[in-house]
Amino acid sequence: MIKIKLTPTQVLALGFAAIILIGTLLLMLPVATKSGKGADFLTALFTATSATCVTGLVVVDTKTYWSTFGQIVIMLLIQVGGLGIMTMSTLFALILGRRITFKERLVMQEAFNTNSLGGIVKFAKYILMVSFLFESIGAIILTLRFLP
Repeated sequence: MIKIKLTPTQVLALGFAAIILIGTLLLMLPVATKSGKGADFLTALFTATSATCVTGLVVVDTKTYWSTFGQIVIMLLIQVGGLGIMTMSTLFALILGRRITFKERLVMQEAFNTNSLGGIVKFAKYILMVSFLFESIGAIILTLRFLP
């Protein structure tokens, strides 16, 4: 069996490509569109890429084209892309009680663009807590604003 060594940058790029591919496949499912036919490959790919890279570009109207399932997929892609794949991977590893390996710390160092490995997991936790705090505050404010 051939063992391929990937640099941290390659791991990040492949991670983003994998997330975009998964998002594309989910958006192509019939349940993802209001018409029940599923999105064509290019529409799904463009939407998944735009959501993951947090650019906000669309080729179809999100509210009228995508079903609730499709909108949730897009929302999750935005979340993963915005927080970063390594931050989300760290969250899941910590939830599962798994230790972060040295190689994973190197990838995180590359993702966070830092010079030191010291405190990198603590930094990822901080990013997650602050992000979810502000998202929760925003959700509460929007809920109060739009409730009748």
